[in-house]
Amino acid sequence: MNAFLYHNGALGDFITTIPSILLWKKITSPESITFFGNRKIGEFAVKSGIVDTVWDSTKSCYVSLFSSNPDRSLANFSNFLLFTSPDSELLKNISQTKPEYLFYQKPFPEKPVHIVDYHISLFSRYKDFDIPLIPQIRIPDTGTYFSCNNKYICIAPGSGSSIKNWPLSRFIETADYLKCTGYSIVWICGPAEDNLTIPDNDTILRNADLLQIAAVLSKCELYIGNDSGITHLAAATGCNILALFGPSDPTIWSPRGLNVKILQKPSICPPCHLTINSYKKCNRECILEIKVDDLIAEINNVLPCKLGSSPD
Repeated sequence: MNAFLYHNGALGDFITTIPSILLWKKITSPESITFFGNRKIGEFAVKSGIVDTVWDSTKSCYVSLFSSNPDRSLANFSNFLLFTSPDSELLKNISQTKPEYLFYQKPFPEKPVHIVDYHISLFSRYKDFDIPLIPQIRIPDTGTYFSCNNKYICIAPGSGSSIKNWPLSRFIETADYLKCTGYSIVWICGPAEDNLTIPDNDTILRNADLLQIAAVLSKCELYIGNDSGITHLAAATGCNILALFGPSDPTIWSPRGLNVKILQKPSICPPCHLTINSYKKCNRECILEIKVDDLIAEINNVLPCKLGSSPD
């Protein structure tokens, strides 16, 4: 049975669907899975053993799948999992093929429920199947990608939205402190962080392959980052996580992992998700309330050995 998975969201959104994808595979036992969506995420899913092939949703050859006159390629599949709107033209076209299995769900919940639990709820009627509710990925040998003689801490200073980002200067101040205690720093930067000035003597993974990043994360002593896709990826590797949250609601969007700590300050305003995935006007007061000393105190709690007090 050939299966078709449609997900056209960002990295963090995809990571949160992994338990539901694995449950879908367990229920339907597909022979192969074609991923339709973001090419980079699809290639990551192939290397992680989640899917087998990738259709890049930006290619013009797939435009007809969203039209009222689609090509016949969808008829090659009998098992579908779609994260899309119920009124999607793609869903309508797939329904007309009368597949053996058709599961679909809006990408985001309409109520304040954790995003992983929301996706799993799609299969709530399948009581005889069970799956861990923590996203996990297959990690390659880190020696293939990265070598560091010292214990290292990973820092990802960006995210998909600038209002969620802790100031870079505070990340650098924290990194300087950690280097004084003997740790090396590995900065993880994507395209949105191309213009950030990172200390020259630190290691930088800039626009790296996602599985390379996962391999490095899996061996770090600690990961520090904002509410971002890389933070969800880090949690899926099982490493220690300190995630800084401001306007996002961790009840919904916190990374789920074995060793995750959320750092968020009480704020006069509630999380900006008045409706799911929608921000009200935000002055970033909530994320700016987190001071360097606050983060260092949490680092002291997370790392195996206490680092001591913050330098002056």
